[in-house]
Amino acid sequence: MKPPVQTGPDQTPANVFPESLPGVDVPHGLARLAGDQNLLRQLLISFSQDYGRYRFEIKNALAVGDWDEAAKSCHALKGIAAMISAKDLSAAAAALNEAIRHGKRDNLDPLVARFDLAFDQVMSAAAILMAMEDKEPRDATADYDRGPDSPADLAPMFNQMADLLKRNDFDAVSCFRSFQERLGDRRPAEGVEQLGVEMNRFDFDHALQTLKRMAAALGIPLKL
Repeated sequence: MKPPVQTGPDQTPANVFPESLPGVDVPHGLARLAGDQNLLRQLLISFSQDYGRYRFEIKNALAVGDWDEAAKSCHALKGIAAMISAKDLSAAAAALNEAIRHGKRDNLDPLVARFDLAFDQVMSAAAILMAMEDKEPRDATADYDRGPDSPADLAPMFNQMADLLKRNDFDAVSCFRSFQERLGDRRPAEGVEQLGVEMNRFDFDHALQTLKRMAAALGIPLKL
């Protein structure tokens, strides 16, 4: 049994990642991300911000009988939920997608209710993490600049990222955090910020194009 976290009377363990979260398989998620708690936190919060609209898009499509759009959105959400280890939501989206595609559309209410519940749980998980994040003191070393690297020093990192993005490998998300820190204060055209937005959306195709532009601005050849 793990010893309890010691806190003072007015303190909360804000910097401790929860061992469990509603709707999320935390051990599985951390295992996929090599134990990177901050990255899992970032992905779950980004999901709530970038994909919260999917629930409404799916339900609106069902309401007007746009079965193709509803199935397309369910399929996309199934994959995204799996990436963040939201297993119940992934399974619920898959079941709803399956029913729509196979014409079993007369009584979707139980599947929609299951989908709603799973979606609410993941949104609750993100809300918990955001509340904890607000309580965390800023890391004094977060903006530490490791100093400039030459293009030759940066080339292996750029090529690793490019290879992962080209293969649509989810490890690209984990790799990006190290990439971001290593690049330091270098901000080529389109910059790390744009790449970060695309990584948070799992938009690997556009992320690869952004990476190519960054590499070109720094004079780094990519082996693609």
